[in-house]
Amino acid sequence: MRTFYIIALILWILGSSYFTKNYFCPADKAKKPAAAAAGAVGAAATDDDCDRSLVFEDGDFSASMSSNLIFQENKSQIKYSKSAKDEYKRVFTETAKYLSENPDRVLVLEGIYFEFEKFKSDEGDLGKLRALALKQILVEEYNIDENQLQTAGRPIIDKECYYDSKGKIITRGIATIFGEKI
Repeated sequence: MRTFYIIALILWILGSSYFTKNYFCPADKAKKPAAAAAGAVGAAATDDDCDRSLVFEDGDFSASMSSNLIFQENKSQIKYSKSAKDEYKRVFTETAKYLSENPDRVLVLEGIYFEFEKFKSDEGDLGKLRALALKQILVEEYNIDENQLQTAGRPIIDKECYYDSKGKIITRGIATIFGEKI
């Protein structure tokens, strides 16, 4: 009878390890768990299995685009993908409508930057300046209440899914997280 319990325990451990690895741990370093816990995650992947989408997700609300905002290395000015212009407009409009209908919600914009980027400013790190660039657009062009938008910078070490060394561009420049107003 003791052998039965040992075998059952081993099967339990193996089964729970498999379940945990496949359902709670992302298979790709660039992908993250649910947006409510860790920021934006998108469904669109490129040929190199990197998710470069921009997703605004909060509970039942979800607005996403297949490409993220692009930034030149060492710069904070947004470089739009011309082919995705309508997609940007649609997603930003949907997000603005959601925030206006939910004044208790806050959207945190995290600008991505690398430690190797050479950029000096008194206003904060390069990531924060990238997030501020998007915040300005959302406030001025989409009439989002600036009190519902917060900005931060996020340093990234792994260049694989965030950086195009040939074009010297940041291919996934913004991450988003929704939260409650404090």
